[in-house]
Amino acid sequence: MTTAVLPEANRPRQLKALALTLGIHAALLLLFFGIRYAAPQPVAPPAEELGMEVNLGSSADGFGTEQPELMGDPAPEAPVTASASGTPEEATEPITASPSNDPDATEIAPKKETLQPVKPKPSTPKTSPARTAVASTTPAVTKPAEAPRKAKVLFPGSTGTGGNGAQRDAAGGSEGNTFGNGDRGVTGGTPGAKNYEGSPGRGTGGVNHTLSGRTILAPRLEGNFRNGGTVKMRVTVNRAGAIVSSSVLSGSGELVPIAKDKLQQVRFSAAPEGPVEQFGTLNILAVAHHPRYAQTLEYLFAQLPMFTRIGAAAYKADLSNTLALCAALGNPEQRFRSVHIAGTNGKGSTSTALAAFLQAAGYKTGLYTSPHLVDFRERIRINGEMIPEAFVVDFTDRMHPLMETIQPSFFELTVAMAFEWFAQEQVDIAVIETGLGGRLDSTNVITPLVSVITNIALDHTALLGDTRTQIAGEKAGIIKPGVPVVIGERDAETEPVFLEKAALEGSPIQFAEDCWQVAALDQRGRMRTYEAAQPATGNSLFFDAGLSGSYQQQNLATVFTTLDVLANLGLSVQVSDASEALADLSEQGLRGRYEILQEAPLIVADVAHNPQGLEAVLQQWTSEVSGTKHVVLGFVRDKDVAAALRLFPKDAHYHFCQADIPRALPVDELTAMGTDTGLSGTAYPSVVEAVAVARTLLGTEDSLLITGSFFIVGEALGALE
Repeated sequence: MTTAVLPEANRPRQLKALALTLGIHAALLLLFFGIRYAAPQPVAPPAEELGMEVNLGSSADGFGTEQPELMGDPAPEAPVTASASGTPEEATEPITASPSNDPDATEIAPKKETLQPVKPKPSTPKTSPARTAVASTTPAVTKPAEAPRKAKVLFPGSTGTGGNGAQRDAAGGSEGNTFGNGDRGVTGGTPGAKNYEGSPGRGTGGVNHTLSGRTILAPRLEGNFRNGGTVKMRVTVNRAGAIVSSSVLSGSGELVPIAKDKLQQVRFSAAPEGPVEQFGTLNILAVAHHPRYAQTLEYLFAQLPMFTRIGAAAYKADLSNTLALCAALGNPEQRFRSVHIAGTNGKGSTSTALAAFLQAAGYKTGLYTSPHLVDFRERIRINGEMIPEAFVVDFTDRMHPLMETIQPSFFELTVAMAFEWFAQEQVDIAVIETGLGGRLDSTNVITPLVSVITNIALDHTALLGDTRTQIAGEKAGIIKPGVPVVIGERDAETEPVFLEKAALEGSPIQFAEDCWQVAALDQRGRMRTYEAAQPATGNSLFFDAGLSGSYQQQNLATVFTTLDVLANLGLSVQVSDASEALADLSEQGLRGRYEILQEAPLIVADVAHNPQGLEAVLQQWTSEVSGTKHVVLGFVRDKDVAAALRLFPKDAHYHFCQADIPRALPVDELTAMGTDTGLSGTAYPSVVEAVAVARTLLGTEDSLLITGSFFIVGEALGALE
């Protein structure tokens, strides 16, 4: 092979040509770069995207009277300028880079940062750390003034118990309230708080959602969860508020199938003028139950005599067991102030309303009531929050040796449990409702600030006596030496009993009707307007309350009179707080008192179970119904069922049933008694089936009443929710 060798004389000329070629290429490259990457012209920054930032409040745009300073609120901005090196000076909030002018360039997603709620402070803009950037000069751009921000999504919240869904370790749950306006839309609201709507104060789960303008009407999601977590679902909601389709976006393990089942219970508010279908996400928060809670309840229900299930066999007509339990605990009932409430009817409503007033006044308030409707823990609350499952388990473990020795009743143990929790949590005051009678009731070991007796009617006659005078004597047993007493109802037959007992004990006595007269006025959905007048002063006030039953006017007069007594004893309580305190007593756990479960068709549940209570309920219900009347009805054995049946309208259709307890009156006996009384209907083996069939028969103008006992209403609520 031959290799050509360039003559030495041609080498300089060739090098010169090479240099010229390289220079031309370099010039072309610079020209192309300059054209291709010309400095971008000044452009206005993109409009701020609020995304899912939410401000809670009562006004239409989600704010209160002042726009609050919340997480993500824009701080005052300095003009954005670029340094000679191309590194911009940062303003007080992150800057989103302008998009490249090169349509083929790869888009680089800006780094996401976690923002902390801060209040803007006037300061000199800081210089960011050096960044690698293309060397170019960007003229200063001044961001134009922004219009007032508006929330993209409104969530209803509440300033009451539940804390807008804040996780509370002590409660073991994420609590939330079904209704009310959020506290984040006003100055002083809580920034960063998640708003989970859930069963009021239950602390066993909740939901939130992204459907603008909607509220959740039926989010009762407690129960069944054994592991905590959140399931996120995409939902489609129609104008009526029903979920028409759903899909799971995230969630794991056993939570997903349970959440799907729970989703069937969720109902949103209607939006007649909205889109035919609205899309959004729904987060269902599951809170784990204590692993031994169900086992503990089974033990308590099975091993301890329970009056609500078996009747008189569980009643112990002395206080020895309660005194022994309290002594073993160091007498917790002596470590908090209390109000003691007895009576045949209305004591649950009176107790709950009084507790709501005390809580509204700023007192940490315990509440003990019975029986429960759905969850045992309904009986024992502090500021509306049910007793934690862990406390129930630990208390039962601790008291087990003594329980095996003295064999207390279920009620005796739960009274001691309530006293211990109230003392341990250092409540300011507790409202204690008697279980049965008064003189020998397990709760009658306290010395209260005031004793209250709502009214007297014939009930539990086998245990308390078969006359109103005898029953009044048993109820009067809660009157303590020197302790003021309030009587809710003045009655010629029972008044002398109370006057004599009060004189014997040296206790000042007042009858509520002498102090306050309350009238039930307009009904608007689940709210009713009341007028309360004070005869002695001529003063009066109007207020709205979540108490639909017109019979509540007597209970409210009793509550107001009791508040006056407490105020005279030095407590800072006042009846003028009525609208705030009574807006939604379901937050305190009051249910089944002329509770409107649905408006069209009207479905009402009431726990009335004796002739006096049923008469008041039926008088109101029959006057409000224009269409066909349906009644889901059941009783327990030890009631005056024959007298009660005579009160029911004969033009209604009856769905006779029996609760799932040994004490229930068998449905075949009830059906036969109803037929003899002229009431026509159908017998069902369970409350669930009776409710299900009755609902299918309802037209828009029709109504369904569910009543007869606590247990019928409790099982019906479980079926409906």
